[in-house]
Order: sequence, then structure tokens, then C-alpha cells
Amino acid sequence: MQLEQSSNYFPHITLCSFFQADDSLVSQLSHAIKKVAERVKNAPETVEFDYFSSTNFIGLFITESFALMLKQITTDFADEMKKTAVTVEPHKKQLHVSLAYQFSTEKKRQAGNACKNNQLESSCTMGLAVVLKG
Repeated sequence: MQLEQSSNYFPHITLCSFFQADDSLVSQLSHAIKKVAERVKNAPETVEFDYFSSTNFIGLFITESFALMLKQITTDFADEMKKTAVTVEPHKKQLHVSLAYQFSTEKKRQAGNACKNNQLESSCTMGLAVVLKG
């Protein structure tokens, strides 16, 4: 089963597209993340997901009520970054966690069963991170 490149990272939800910021803006970027992270402290302990499977994708889509909160956090971050003249575009697609993609049809059942057996009711810890590319 081939996993997507994002599987090189801990399971995550991408909230915005990649953006560029000059090294001189690191302290402002850090401030923006800290300011927005305060909102995450009030996030619910559990997130509701809807399991989704197609011929080449298996994932968990966030239910609309929780997605609205995450989208607001992303908008707040984008607004903070505007103050530094850095443009951050919130993700336009439905928020989700990718579990597997581009797998052979023979592996679909195996992949689907493995993903369905995840405990979707488990509590979670929310955190915000910026992935830096060199």
C-alpha cells in the first residue's frame, strides 16, 4: 500500500496552504501562532469524524461543527499574518485526515478494515504547528 507524502508526518489536518515568510519574520510568526493557539485550549476533547472510502482514497472527514471552529482558527491566523504582509490562504477543501491513497484494488479491503478499526471516539490533544521546508 502506497501512502501519500504527508504520511511522513504525524497524522494531521492541514489548515492552510504553504506560504513563504522571510526569516526576519520568525518572531511575528511565532507570536501569531501563540495568539491563535489560545483558542485551541478551548477545543473539545473529542473530534467527530466521518469515515470515507473511494477506489483510491481512505480518510476521516471532520464533521461540520468541528470544522467550523478549525476554519475560524485558520482565518484568525491568516488575519494575524496579514499584519506582516504575509498572505496565508485557508484550505478550501473539506478538512480531513488522509489514512491511505493510491493503493491497489487488492489492498482496498485490507486498508479499509485497518482504518475502520481505529477508535474514532478516542480523545485527542490539539496543537498547532508550522512545517518548515528548507
